[in-house]
Amino acid sequence: MTSDIRRVDALQLKAQLHDGGEIAVLDAREEGVFARWHLLLASCVPLSRLELLVDDLVPRRTARVVWCDDGDGASVIAARRMMARVDADHRALGDARIRLAGLDNGAERLVARVPAALQNDPGLLYERMRWRWRKDHYADAIAILEHPPEDLVRPFTAARHLADRQSSGLLQAIMTDFILDGHFARHLRRMRALYAERQDFLVDQVARRLGGLLDIGPRDSGMYLVAWLPPDRSDRAVAAALATAGITALPLSALTLAAARPPGLVLGYTGHGEVAMARVVERMAAVLERKIGLINHSKLELR
Repeated sequence: MTSDIRRVDALQLKAQLHDGGEIAVLDAREEGVFARWHLLLASCVPLSRLELLVDDLVPRRTARVVWCDDGDGASVIAARRMMARVDADHRALGDARIRLAGLDNGAERLVARVPAALQNDPGLLYERMRWRWRKDHYADAIAILEHPPEDLVRPFTAARHLADRQSSGLLQAIMTDFILDGHFARHLRRMRALYAERQDFLVDQVARRLGGLLDIGPRDSGMYLVAWLPPDRSDRAVAAALATAGITALPLSALTLAAARPPGLVLGYTGHGEVAMARVVERMAAVLERKIGLINHSKLELR
């Protein structure tokens, strides 16, 4: 709350509601009148109960407060009664924050009037950093972040830790637009066609080169295929042998908790081109035939 009381029109209020700063919209009328009509974002704080309600609704004395009424002057009375609850130091702090939020050119002069005990107020630091950034004083804005007051380091670190636990609001907004504009659906259609081509290529290569060693077939969904081994072989041993040749193939048994499964290798194909897959299939054939001792019966039949 500032040290003065000013009137704002609808356009000014709309701008303040969207400027990113802290603001409270309160209605000084009694609840019965308020219930019939009121501003969408307003909270009812009638004059008769102002002191009982306002601390819970506006716990920060430095927040901007906009009072509204029916034009009977109740909002002015409410504003004056709230001003009496704010000491001079916090009024100076409120003045500085509001001028900073409004990007006033003389806002920094008001910051100098804030008492030393309140210079490290988190809200004031945020508004100062934001004001400098909006004024293209980037180095000065970054300096506030690089040298925070010692008593704010731990709260800032904790806040950053919580923020990093999920994607930022900006990234979520970008992804929302990306999906709603149809870009994601088009991406999926392109990838499905590409993945189908790569799956067909891998199945063909395995059938041609490893047809007597592995049994593999196409699938309608997913990004992996299972190549089945002869039932008397250990998929873990085969996977370990392939790993020595630089080939990653997950043994199917590693994904099974209770029910026994036939031995198999889980092969990914969506992230690999045809040339790379052809080379890997050749290396797999060499490992399976020489190190594991599997016999390609399809070759014997051709002979």
